[in-house]
Amino acid sequence: MAAHRQQAMPTVSEPFTIPPVDLLETPQHFLWLMDLPGLSEQRLKVKARQGTLTVVGACQQRGTRGDGFLHGESKKGAFQREFVLGDDLVDIKRATAHLQEGVLSLTLPKQRKGQSQQIPVRELS
Repeated sequence: MAAHRQQAMPTVSEPFTIPPVDLLETPQHFLWLMDLPGLSEQRLKVKARQGTLTVVGACQQRGTRGDGFLHGESKKGAFQREFVLGDDLVDIKRATAHLQEGVLSLTLPKQRKGQSQQIPVRELS
């Protein structure tokens, strides 16, 4: 009878990978969809400054070896993503952010372009 040998499960110790982002555009806004499974809103910050959008977050490991934790493949650690928006491209004051079912949705309305106005030209006498 052959001896059965249990193989040790590999451990994953790599840092959190950069979360993937999909970007959509409509005539009225830009929509960012970022995959953040397992991340709570308390561990997530979204900031806009000088035409740059920054998303910062951190995921914690779900358990430790002392808690009966046998194997881990979920990502842990911090990440930061930055996107250059341009000062006149979006209206950041009307932006919204929602986290639902592991997806961060950022809706960034486009800057309303003012109607051009004609400037009358008068002849000086």
